[in-house]
Amino acid sequence: MSTGSFEKWLPPPLGWIKVNSDAATITEVRTGLGWVARDHEGRILEARVKRLKTQMSAEIAEVAAAKWAIQCASERSWDRLIIESDAKGLISKLHSGCKGRAYVDLLVDDIRSFLPCFRFLYASHVKRIGNTVAHFVAKMCPEDGKCSVFRGIVPCNILMLAN
Repeated sequence: MSTGSFEKWLPPPLGWIKVNSDAATITEVRTGLGWVARDHEGRILEARVKRLKTQMSAEIAEVAAAKWAIQCASERSWDRLIIESDAKGLISKLHSGCKGRAYVDLLVDDIRSFLPCFRFLYASHVKRIGNTVAHFVAKMCPEDGKCSVFRGIVPCNILMLAN
């Protein structure tokens, strides 16, 4: 995994897919996880959101969103992937390679376990303004425990934010 920190969203190189992930607190007892995958032209290939019937720390929610995004990308056989997040701590943990005993460290280890599924997998940090689309998706409201998948037909409000 490589590092980077960007002011705004930038498209991935030709042949790569960039997945931005984010988490959002919906209510005191609900958390939203979301991600958006785009190609080198900035076209949205897929976006997903799910609402969890639990509240978790921001750090754990961000890691859970990234883990879910990477798991879905591996299922789609996207083999050249950039995972991008505004959670600088997550990106730092991914780059460090350090193992810890805290729950968040175990989730980061789970993310690392997906490395063999990809030909290339890089992680980068983007400032919050560059992760707006993923944050908006994370705040969408499917029913508790349900997942909404947008592939091919993406809601206009997501498309407008992505442009």
